[in-house]
Amino acid sequence: MLIIIFAVFGTTAQAQKTYKPKPRKMGKDIGGVDIDNDKPKQNIDTSIDYDVTDLFNLNLSESERAQAKAIIEVFTEQIKHDTSDISAYINRGSYWATLGLHVHAIKDYNRALLIDDNQPIIYYNRALSKARFFYTFDACKDLKKSRDLGLQQAGVIMSQKCGRHKAKLDAIPNSDSASK
Repeated sequence: MLIIIFAVFGTTAQAQKTYKPKPRKMGKDIGGVDIDNDKPKQNIDTSIDYDVTDLFNLNLSESERAQAKAIIEVFTEQIKHDTSDISAYINRGSYWATLGLHVHAIKDYNRALLIDDNQPIIYYNRALSKARFFYTFDACKDLKKSRDLGLQQAGVIMSQKCGRHKAKLDAIPNSDSASK
C-alpha cells in the first residue's frame, strides 16, 4: 500500500521552478551608467508631505506609541483634577520625551519646577530633553543643578558631556537655580 502511495504522489510531484536570467548581449541598445556624463544634476524634492510627529521616535512600535499616548491622557486627567500634582507633570513629561516630543516634555518639567524646584529628577529629565535640541549649555546647567541637588547620575553625564562648558558651569554658584 505504501508503495502505491509513493508511486501516485511521485508522478504528480513537481520540482520548484527557479528563475534563470537570459544573458543579454552588450551593444548600443543596452543602457548603462555613463560616469563621464556632464548632464546637470537632478533636483531632489525635499518637501515634507508626511506627518512629522511620527518621525520623532522611530524605535517605537505602533502599540508602544499608542500606549504612551494613553498614559499621557491619564496624567492629563490627573493634572485637570489637581494642577499641583508634581508627579503627574514629571511622568507626563517623561512620556512626551518617550514619544520624542521634547518641547511638550520641557513644558511639563517647567510646570513641575514651578511647584517644587528642589527635585533633581526634574532638572535631569529636562536636561536630557534640552540635549535633544542641542541646547548643550542649558542642558549642562540643568545637569549641574541636578547634581548639586544630589543626583549622582547627573554628575556622571555632566563630566562626560559638558567638558567644553566647564568654566562657565564652575562660575555658576551651587545655590543658583537653573533657568526655568
